[in-house]
Amino acid sequence: MLNELLLASAVVFLTYHIYKYMVRKTIHLPGPRGLPIIGNIHSFIQDGGPVWQVQIWAKEYGDAFKISILGEEIVILSDYDSIYEALVERSNDFAGRPFEKSYALKKLLSHGIFIQDFTQRFEANKKLGLRGLKQHGDGISRIVNLSNENISQTVKEFKEENGQPFQSHDKLQNLLCRIIICV
Repeated sequence: MLNELLLASAVVFLTYHIYKYMVRKTIHLPGPRGLPIIGNIHSFIQDGGPVWQVQIWAKEYGDAFKISILGEEIVILSDYDSIYEALVERSNDFAGRPFEKSYALKKLLSHGIFIQDFTQRFEANKKLGLRGLKQHGDGISRIVNLSNENISQTVKEFKEENGQPFQSHDKLQNLLCRIIICV
């Protein structure tokens, strides 16, 4: 009985993953070839960690490339122009969250903004919020000016790295804290 249960579980597991592989959307970008199942995650252990490995791949594959981690394709943007295009010029194309099993339960139980996906409802709430902020007039422009000053400071800190790979987490966290304190 146990053998039959294990065999049935293995067949269901393999069938699901083969189906997922067959119907997935592929991203047509160059990138390093990964190992089956784990993808490129093994490469992050080599050569000093993920930041440096991504820098090496950017030199080899260009400013926009893809990697695979645990069956998910991830697009890496490594220069200002491609990041600006993705986040500003084509923001609606890149908006939203990929499906993750860990968020499935949270989406059912919560309507918080960090769980929201880029849907029509989210877009309507965003417009409503912006209309409410516009009613405050000059106060908003002051907040924008303060935020821009702090962002300029952080960009200056990034440029001081002279194009070398670095961990940006602390600098971005300091930026957010400065903006929150100013507001």
